[in-house]
Amino acid sequence: MRIVSLRLPLLALLCFGLVFSRPALTAVMAAAPQPSGKQKPWLPSQVVTPKQALRELRGPVASRPHLLQVGFDVLYRGGHIPGAVYAGPALRPDGLEKLRATVSNWSRGTPVLIYCGCCPFNMCPNVRPAFQLLRQMGFRKLQVLYLPHSFQRDWIEKHLPVTSPAS
Repeated sequence: MRIVSLRLPLLALLCFGLVFSRPALTAVMAAAPQPSGKQKPWLPSQVVTPKQALRELRGPVASRPHLLQVGFDVLYRGGHIPGAVYAGPALRPDGLEKLRATVSNWSRGTPVLIYCGCCPFNMCPNVRPAFQLLRQMGFRKLQVLYLPHSFQRDWIEKHLPVTSPAS
């Protein structure tokens, strides 16, 4: 259980943009739990860039996806994409239950876009389980926001729209 207790502080350090040397970053990430399974659960066509996501989120109301932030609450409280609903950290069972409860009454044909941004996309512990749960629940129009480095670097630092719960 020690690894679990280290997961949140490790991700918090990465999220707030602390700069590690390459050897230190490699050692830290090697010790961190990695997403399960090598194969991605999504198709390339289900991965959208920030620019594509903005177009969809600014499009006609009827075709806009529901936007879910599936990462840590500290990230959501610190700033999130306007309109995003906090759905809990999907790496934890309680986060998956929050996600399930959030979408339980939604039509399975509803477009859904999920994102986290806690760390580099290929290491994110939240996006994969959230995507898998939504697919298992029967959602057919799933997309995942590709933030290669982090929400901070790939969204906020590019001056894309951000809001916080207090806004």
